Amino acid sequence: MKRIVRFLAIALFLSLPISANALPTYLGVGDLDISASNPVVGNWYGDYDGKVLTSNFGYTFGSLTTTKEVFCVSGDLGSNGNYDFYAIDADLSSQFSSNLYKAAWIADNWTSYGALLTQDDRKAEAQRAIWAILSINGGSNLLTNHVTAQTLYDAALNIQTYTTNNWYFAHSPSGGIGTNYQDYLTPVPEPATMLFLGLSIFGLGIAGRKKYLKG
Repeated sequence: MKRIVRFLAIALFLSLPISANALPTYLGVGDLDISASNPVVGNWYGDYDGKVLTSNFGYTFGSLTTTKEVFCVSGDLGSNGNYDFYAIDADLSSQFSSNLYKAAWIADNWTSYGALLTQDDRKAEAQRAIWAILSINGGSNLLTNHVTAQTLYDAALNIQTYTTNNWYFAHSPSGGIGTNYQDYLTPVPEPATMLFLGLSIFGLGIAGRKKYLKG
């Protein structure tokens, strides 16, 4: 009798639906420093740059004197500080907007559009398309009379699920404690760059050890 009850319990457990949405891939905390500049998009700056000099998962980009291109993906006020970082993978939409996939696609492809525009204007057009696709900071109204932004927006509309290793999603505030600030897509260093950095550090360690042994 006990065997039958145990078998029925196992069968009932296996018959229960399992959630198809896993939690988004959390990477860790990083100190994100953001700057914004012209061109203006609506009432907001349209060109965002940033750097991460420290994190608890080995992620850095930029330096004390240089920044890299980032994209704003929210309508809150901007600030610097600790952000939670997530991978752009198939589980991102389980906790955040599914349209972040479309924004990530634009971030991956914006340099292929608006060839006749300056670099800053092309970036601003991509930022327009991202805000429009996420329905923030004026939404689709930002696309009026902006052909490049409209083209990017139209191309991204059909993206349902998109994964990329080129960007991370930076969510504020870290741990969900405190004031919500703007969220961003931030660049992931190329593997070759990370490998070069690792080999350089390794080489310095070996050289220092040899010098110590000789001394």
